[in-house]
Amino acid sequence: MRELREAARLDPGNTVFRVGLADALLLHGEPGGAIEQLEAAAAAEPSAPNLRYKLGLLYCMSGHRLHDAMVQLRAAVSLSGAAGGERARDGRLARDEARHALVALLDRRLGCVDAVASVWRRVYGPIL
Repeated sequence: MRELREAARLDPGNTVFRVGLADALLLHGEPGGAIEQLEAAAAAEPSAPNLRYKLGLLYCMSGHRLHDAMVQLRAAVSLSGAAGGERARDGRLARDEARHALVALLDRRLGCVDAVASVWRRVYGPIL
């Protein structure tokens, strides 16, 4: 993780480094740090729906940024050019994935964190 931190520091606009560091931080139990990295990545590449999607899920998982989560997830749906539930080759988010996250946020039968964690696992694999 030290190398990812250094890479992100040396090239702060590189979203690949920032997303990799965010994933590593999340795996090491540092969701706040993961959110910071994804916020920086989304700021560097504001038209990337996959970054908005991951950021929205992490906001929701934090439990206290639900409005921000909805904003990011809606942006991911709007920005996505993928069709038919397939992930585009260039990393664009499939609209169905973002819809699943929005449904999870609005689902009253599950707590938000549980619902979003379920979506995260389905789309990205294990959280920890």
